[in-house]
Amino acid sequence: EFTREDAALALIGLFPIAAIAWAVLAQSKYVAALAQLGSLFEREESHGLATNQRASAAEKQKDKALHKARLAVKSADKAFYVLGVLNVAITAYIAGAAPRHYYLWHTPKALVLVAVRWYTFLQQGKHWLLADFCYWANLIGLLYLWRYRESALLFQVFFMVSNGPVAWSVLAFSQSLIFHSHAHMTSVFLHLSPLVVTWTLRWNATPGFTVCDPECGRNPLLLLADGTRYFYLPWILGYYLLVFIVLGDFLKRNAYQTLFDRVTTK
Repeated sequence: EFTREDAALALIGLFPIAAIAWAVLAQSKYVAALAQLGSLFEREESHGLATNQRASAAEKQKDKALHKARLAVKSADKAFYVLGVLNVAITAYIAGAAPRHYYLWHTPKALVLVAVRWYTFLQQGKHWLLADFCYWANLIGLLYLWRYRESALLFQVFFMVSNGPVAWSVLAFSQSLIFHSHAHMTSVFLHLSPLVVTWTLRWNATPGFTVCDPECGRNPLLLLADGTRYFYLPWILGYYLLVFIVLGDFLKRNAYQTLFDRVTTK
């Protein structure tokens, strides 16, 4: 039964959707896409210009070292590019040919990519960005997949956040499918792969997983209310208490970047 409390929570749940829609519409362009691949050619041009300007033997030696470094970076870019393209191809194939097993493809990538991101962000003082909404959404997804498979409620909450704010953030933050950049590929994965996971489980009956209880077809507003009640409100309250109350001075003193800093500063 749809109560007044459910209606209020559904209205609250519409707020992040409206905010993300506004962010998308405010962008000058939606997807940066492959335009940044031009950086490869810029490296070549800057290298040629620098070579012509150096004259001394010491500078030439330094130039050779820089040239080797650029070649190493270019080789790494090529390797990451190939892996990125293969990843997209394999992902599409598994989602279409073996959707019941897609979660097995999703899980190790989620664990490895988040671990790599935590390490790289730790070096840059950005590790508190992992308190972001999308990381917690991925966490509840893993909890459902490997610990609470019988919980239809947890799946439905995971479904709502994955197909709502998390997916739309790709447009809101102009995330790009840049194959030679593991950072960009990680961001795209964290925001789109949960959507694919929920789609494969919802529309392909998978033994051991409960997605509806007792049956599918609940009022969408009830689903929205549940997502707000059991995930969005607890996350935003916990985030506020942690980032602004408990660790506020500590984060400012150490110049650690947070999600609030990223969305309020340019």
